[in-house]
Amino acid sequence: MAKLYGNLGEYLSFNVSSFLKQQSLYFSFSVFSFLKQQILYRNNKKSKLSKSSKSFVHEYGRWDEVPDDMMGEILGRLNIIDRIRLGGVCKSWRSIVKQKDIHSAPSVPWLLLPHAPICNSLSFFSMSEGIVHNIKLPKAAHGGWCFGSSKGWLTIARGTHDDPQVFLLNPISGFQRHLPSLTTIPSFKDFVDMGSLGWDPNCVTSFIQKIELSSTDLSRCIVTAIFRLPTANFLAVCKVGDKEWSVFQGLKEKGSYCFDIKFHEDKLCALVEEEEEEEEVRFFCHTMELGSHEEAVVLKLIPNISARAPFLNEEETEIGDIWIQRNALQSHLVESDGELLIVSALINSFFSVPGEEDEEEDED
Repeated sequence: MAKLYGNLGEYLSFNVSSFLKQQSLYFSFSVFSFLKQQILYRNNKKSKLSKSSKSFVHEYGRWDEVPDDMMGEILGRLNIIDRIRLGGVCKSWRSIVKQKDIHSAPSVPWLLLPHAPICNSLSFFSMSEGIVHNIKLPKAAHGGWCFGSSKGWLTIARGTHDDPQVFLLNPISGFQRHLPSLTTIPSFKDFVDMGSLGWDPNCVTSFIQKIELSSTDLSRCIVTAIFRLPTANFLAVCKVGDKEWSVFQGLKEKGSYCFDIKFHEDKLCALVEEEEEEEEVRFFCHTMELGSHEEAVVLKLIPNISARAPFLNEEETEIGDIWIQRNALQSHLVESDGELLIVSALINSFFSVPGEEDEEEDED
């Protein structure tokens, strides 16, 4: 791993602005070999192969007119980067690449690198290739900021601080769909009003803790989000195309804090603060209605038993204008090999605390 990140600085300066224009130059020769074999295999039953390339084209058709089902089989063997290169070969292949029901082969996820709050492109680090890919955002997303991803979709916000527009973006195809306005959530107005308390109302990521999708297919996808305030957070759900969010009041009534969410086995699992430590771990299920839709979401509350660890000893100290938090527990839900796991880490955080002089300058 150390070797992998050893020359990360060189990769960050690597210029791939012409990447999409040169896709066909880098396309794997193995894909063309596989394509040729499949064409020969399909047509060998009907006629014998001709030795000349001219008769091959006449008998077996053009290489850019491959049947859709065969192209689907090829796409299923490619990772995301080769899929992009395949789409750059010709127009007909590009249309097939953009089909939503054809999934790419499993591969190591790309890491989204830090970017400016308002940007026109995003940079992704490919751990398998050891290089950075720059992908330009569509014009409709210019001036926005990315604050997360789920099921291959980026979550991006843009607009004014009191009415930001949040939407999902596919960075490969450029396809995007808007989510309901945050103004349909009553607590959002309270969040904006807290600007005088030190919160930055222009930073939507302070209000949206996480957005999770149930499926890559947005036509049947359920979108769930954790929204937060300084002392609490809550869940809300919607479907793409809805006009408003449906807020789940259960956590707010109990005063429970939600650490993470994950769809698993057709249920929305939420990792929440354990109310009372008991010998037997208890799980609670609720039903969340989806606005005007007839369907509902089954919510399974999972207590964060990681907080029971005897070695946990969170400390908070203040040195000058620096506030230090040590051994803070940070827990997440992770799916591995069909099982849902709780993964926890101890985090040390450092914050700058505004002094009296800074406050006086702000008042002036």
